[in-house]
Order: sequence, then structure tokens, then C-alpha cells
Amino acid sequence: MNINVKLYSPFKFKDGKQTNILSVREGSDLNSLLKLLEEENVFAYYGKDSLLTMIENRAVDNSYILKEGQTVEILLLVAGG
Repeated sequence: MNINVKLYSPFKFKDGKQTNILSVREGSDLNSLLKLLEEENVFAYYGKDSLLTMIENRAVDNSYILKEGQTVEILLLVAGG
């Protein structure tokens, strides 16, 4: 199934774009998608534990089961003091 992925700064795909359509297995969870992106070094040195992921304007956890055509938005968590 196809999932739309939208990355926010500082993240980018290898081609320099911040949006892409990725193919994942039917029934995949968000964690599977994040692992795929991590393997492609999309998150650089940040790692997937420093992310906020949103679907349909709602924050979701990594066990969320993805559905065909959904858009996953990936942002860097704000941190600091």
C-alpha cells in the first residue's frame, strides 16, 4: 500500500525533497515505516526516538496501523531549556 510521507526541517529524503510516496506492506504499523526511513538515513543523527509523528492532525504512537493513502507528517521534537 502507498503512504504519503511529509518531512519537516531538518529532515529530507535523499533527493532533497520533503515529500514522498512510500510503499509498505498492508497492515504495517508506523514503527515499520520509521525503521525504513531510518535505514535510508532520513533522520541523520537524530534517530527515530526524537520524532513527533502525526496523521490527520493527531499525534500517533509507533504502534499505529497505517491505512492506504494516509499522510504521515514527521517533525523533530522541540527540546531544550
